[in-house]
Amino acid sequence: MKVNSDSSWAGLHRSVEGISRQASGMQNAAENIVGVTVGVLNGPTTSMPVDRVSVRENAVGLDDSFIDMKESHYGYLGNLKAVKASDEAFEQLLDLAVPMGRDTEQS
Repeated sequence: MKVNSDSSWAGLHRSVEGISRQASGMQNAAENIVGVTVGVLNGPTTSMPVDRVSVRENAVGLDDSFIDMKESHYGYLGNLKAVKASDEAFEQLLDLAVPMGRDTEQS
């Protein structure tokens, strides 16, 4: 079978690459969330009074990290759906090429 740039094989390959990219994005976002959370829990690194904690700059990073996590999650789910659709298309092509029951009739 010849694989063209617009073939189903190429679409499946792009979807699998997308899954890998989105998984990396979720991993990076999770590491950022952990880093920001640890920074807030450990307190400020500057010489501020003990009874005052500034979380404003960390909260922005936390918000962005959660948004990145959700974006990567939805991208991951979208690529999984594309893989499933490609799998169903290949199944239908195989059913056309080798009809069900054909092998049993020849025996």
